[in-house]
Amino acid sequence: MAEVAYNQAGHEVLAGSFETADWEALKLSYHVGDLEMSCCRTAAIPKTSPNGHQFFAHHSGECTFAPETRWHADAKGLVNSMLRDMKVECWLEKEGGDAGRTWKADVFLISAGRQIAIEIQHSYQSLAEYRARQMRYKRASVDAYWLVYPTGYTTLIKSMGKWRLKQEFKSIMPSNGFFPCIAEIPVAYLEIEPTPMVRGARFLDLTVQDWLVSILDGRFRWRDGAWEFSKVI
Repeated sequence: MAEVAYNQAGHEVLAGSFETADWEALKLSYHVGDLEMSCCRTAAIPKTSPNGHQFFAHHSGECTFAPETRWHADAKGLVNSMLRDMKVECWLEKEGGDAGRTWKADVFLISAGRQIAIEIQHSYQSLAEYRARQMRYKRASVDAYWLVYPTGYTTLIKSMGKWRLKQEFKSIMPSNGFFPCIAEIPVAYLEIEPTPMVRGARFLDLTVQDWLVSILDGRFRWRDGAWEFSKVI
């Protein structure tokens, strides 16, 4: 399930940008080869899910790239498409920074004067690397948020838990416990199937759009040891 494909001219085609009638017309007029998948550049087919979600599927039924690459492309396209639906100015693979401090955001957006990066992470990455990349964004005055593959999130929170236990609690478990989160790394995990959802600590459970809105209006915030959704702005 992909939100982005490419036409024969090499331009992005966003499934979410079509009105329902136009999408149905595209499905009727489509010929194999008109569109290519963003992940592997094989033939793409426009489809509609049972709940009305518009997306592109592989004509062959399989991706020629690894599952990691496919998930990353789907997740990146999903976030980008929803931001555009929300009329938020955004870019894919936006580069910035200076010598020795460069960065490239999977999705980059500007809202109310804020520069925001959404990083999509599937493969393993050490806690040290998360912190180093986060610092590069901070130096560039970019607010960075992470959406991690579910199993990668589990690994990350274990690392953050060990770090907090050692650094903050001197390796002594507090009597009331603690959340395995770190203030400097705003992170949650993304489930794409069957319905795209963002989940995380303290029962975080939001649609992707609601999570993005919470970032824009300042309701995805650090409080009492965890990154959470606050109902109060």
